[in-house]
Amino acid sequence: MGKIAIFGGSSWLGKSTLYYLNQMGFENEGFILTSNTYKKLSIEEDRFELLSYDKLRKIKEEEIRILYFFSFPMGQISNEEKLKENFDFLMNEFQSFVLKNEINKVFLASSGSVYYENWSKYRLYSKYKKKQEEFILKLCKESEIEVQISRIFSVVAPFYNLDSNYAFTSFINSAINKSVIEVNNPLATRSYANFIDIVKMSIVDLDKKIYDASFWNLEIGTLANIIGEIFNVEVVVKENSKNENDKYISNDVNKISNNKFNFSKIDYQNIFDLIKITSSKKIYLEK
Repeated sequence: MGKIAIFGGSSWLGKSTLYYLNQMGFENEGFILTSNTYKKLSIEEDRFELLSYDKLRKIKEEEIRILYFFSFPMGQISNEEKLKENFDFLMNEFQSFVLKNEINKVFLASSGSVYYENWSKYRLYSKYKKKQEEFILKLCKESEIEVQISRIFSVVAPFYNLDSNYAFTSFINSAINKSVIEVNNPLATRSYANFIDIVKMSIVDLDKKIYDASFWNLEIGTLANIIGEIFNVEVVVKENSKNENDKYISNDVNKISNNKFNFSKIDYQNIFDLIKITSSKKIYLEK
């Protein structure tokens, strides 16, 4: 069936994808992982080489079952000139790899921000995520490659970085290091997905090439309370911080029916399991 390739193998979702695919029995397929920062990745006893683009260019005529694409130049998100330069480089490397190898399917982790281009904090990210989608759709159509694009709004997954600026990770970080969780706006609503469901969907054929990974709409205060209960810490709501209009959710047009896939809930047990996986599994990145 071919190998599994993961562009952005050292990223949060790249590591989670590798872990879940191993759990699903894909460990014998073989993996091609990329990273421009790290050279080795270890999860428990399993060790993987992370390829730079220089090494990646040497791979050709390889059969790839699924190519997962998580790479994006987030480090330049505040400077459009540098963002465009790094984005063009990244997409050229992706195209070169696709054209030199036998790719059966491409999975792109896109973003719900494509619907929020008018929000100042999402403007450049939204613009270039749209460009990424368009680039990949065009390339896959011309090359007759199956494609699946998941527009991710908010997600819970193992192997998170406590320093990342997401509500999920910020609440865990606060619970561990401050013994209290402070919530700015408990009524803010986000579309959430448990990342294991996105991985499960990536290995099957869907009716849609593009879908919204909007499986559950959740108030941020509810998420904070779940994590607070897990760590047995107090959740404090800041005064005058309730705003019901703060919503980052799907418009439902590209949603996948929950009746078809029975998506994992964003609840105490599932979040507890993600935290347990992250704390119990030995994972190392080597430069």
